[in-house]
Amino acid sequence: MPNKYIGVSTPHNSNPSWQQLFNDYGFTQVEISGPDEYEIADNIGFEDNNIMVGSSRDYTDYLVENLNMVGYYHINEPYERGTFNLSDIVHASIKIAAENPTAKLFLSSYKWPTWFYSFPTLYGEVYSQALIPVNTFIKCDQYEADDYFGDSRDYWYEYVYYYGLSNIYTNWMEINRSVGQFQELFGYANNHSMNRLWLWAGTQANPTPEKFTYFCRQAWATFWLRGFAQYYQIVYRCQLPDPCDCDPNSDEFWYVDEIYEYTNVIEVYPY
Repeated sequence: MPNKYIGVSTPHNSNPSWQQLFNDYGFTQVEISGPDEYEIADNIGFEDNNIMVGSSRDYTDYLVENLNMVGYYHINEPYERGTFNLSDIVHASIKIAAENPTAKLFLSSYKWPTWFYSFPTLYGEVYSQALIPVNTFIKCDQYEADDYFGDSRDYWYEYVYYYGLSNIYTNWMEINRSVGQFQELFGYANNHSMNRLWLWAGTQANPTPEKFTYFCRQAWATFWLRGFAQYYQIVYRCQLPDPCDCDPNSDEFWYVDEIYEYTNVIEVYPY
């Protein structure tokens, strides 16, 4: 849809591939791991400002210096995983601001903001410190319901309440665990003027064309993707000597004889 962008984090050679996700499924953003995958994404047609590179502490400078044309950099769950501390994150944000002034740094987190990071310090407190640089934002990647705080919808609301909408540029969904919440989450984004969302579909999630198709149907139903249809005429013939012996209400003894494709493509809408 115009002014709406859906990104994906999945292997470039998955099924469907990045090429198919870009051409056939409507994904306009992609997460890459480094320069080699940048070349793949660039050749497919992903625009630089819609490419996000995942970062690690030891390679932050290298990635920013060698990929200073992308739109986003991503640190996955720095405090949950213990991979980055505050000085590391601030260093990354300063490096990005110097090399790529229009780019944004995303920090993914799945922790409830008022949950303890290390008593008495809260996760919300450590992340709020990391969000002080103006190019740094937080993304929620909590996908499953828990016994204390609820499901993704509750986390999205709490993140906006605690961190402020100005610090949340986009959020994550997951191809399996968010299935029952897709429409509500797309609707939430619509109601909060968010125009970019990301789908995580890593190898562990066993992404398939069927799963992506279902996700995209929910995106279409909430005006995040456009939908198009094409008319076909399918001619079935009876295999039996006497066509009258074929039951029109049964698939048995029928075969597809010809398929006529009509060239006109029409746009279809949810309602």
